[in-house]
Amino acid sequence: RKDRPERHRRVQEGHRLSHDPNHLNHLISGVAALAATLLIISLTINRLVQRKLRLSLFLFAGYVLFNLLVWQRAGLFSGLAGNLQSLERLVFAVEEAELALLTGEVGSGKTLLTRALVDRVGDRYEVGMILNPRLSPRQFLRAAAKELGITEPRLLSNDLLEQIHDRLLELDGQGRAALLIVDEAHLIPGKPTFEEIRLLTNFQIDDRNLVAIVLVGQPELRVRLRHRAYRALTQRIGVSFDLVPLGVEDTRRYLAHRVAVAGGARPLFTETAVARLHAAAGGIPRVLNQL
Repeated sequence: RKDRPERHRRVQEGHRLSHDPNHLNHLISGVAALAATLLIISLTINRLVQRKLRLSLFLFAGYVLFNLLVWQRAGLFSGLAGNLQSLERLVFAVEEAELALLTGEVGSGKTLLTRALVDRVGDRYEVGMILNPRLSPRQFLRAAAKELGITEPRLLSNDLLEQIHDRLLELDGQGRAALLIVDEAHLIPGKPTFEEIRLLTNFQIDDRNLVAIVLVGQPELRVRLRHRAYRALTQRIGVSFDLVPLGVEDTRRYLAHRVAVAGGARPLFTETAVARLHAAAGGIPRVLNQL
């Protein structure tokens, strides 16, 4: 309420400026300056082409195309309610090299979220993905070693841990970091494999973790980790969230966004159709896509 007079004054000031001839002149001058700048840029590009520096333009075009593809995936992803916030939380966990837990029902968008995460971190990270973690402790460490760029993993667990540690230090010396994504983590067979994951979080330098780990799985993974036996691991989880099914309004937005990304100019579904699709799919994006 205290801000109302100030907001009213700003509105009145904006209204006055919109009708002020001097303000309009400044605006026209700014537009003219922008047009002149664009003209100079176009002439510069033309000169570069005349000097046969087409390679630079080709590389620039490739860079732009790559970013467009990344943003297209991010745009498709943004149709899911709350997922942009989830992505930002994951990015934060990775940048802080923390252990993160992501759970959700089948088809809720977990895979799309992790792909968007990989797009965001880019080449700054050595990214490893374990897609089938139904492995013994030693098998898991060997898989992690290969995913992090170790061509010849050793055989014994202690040697593997030392090898992975050396690789993480090597990456840190190159100014890069490591990200390990464990998909379908609810399939991990027993506590000993989770213990190896906990040991990986011990790798630090100057009070800074050397590897970020993201555990991705179905809701039963969260239930399992609540057991007292996993307390040492869960205490190290810095970011944890669950992807919930879409509501009716979120379903409408998601469908409209998918239509727009596909090139549609207007919404295709009536409110009744959206309600029926939501009820049939249970708010699960993958089922919506199939329907």
